[in-house]
Amino acid sequence: MRPGIPVAIVAALGLTQIIGYGTLYYSFSILAPGMARDLGLTVEQVFAVFSASLFAGGL
Repeated sequence: MRPGIPVAIVAALGLTQIIGYGTLYYSFSILAPGMARDLGLTVEQVFAVFSASLFAGGL
């Protein structure tokens, strides 16, 4: 019988995933105005693309 993956490794990877996703999700509101200016878009368009990417990621 093959030994399973240690619980501590799974817990650590889950925690880093949560922290990484939270950091990216909340920092986007700080970065969006600069991205909009550089890309020649409105802030609303940048957030629409971000929302679409979250939707696509959820599929």
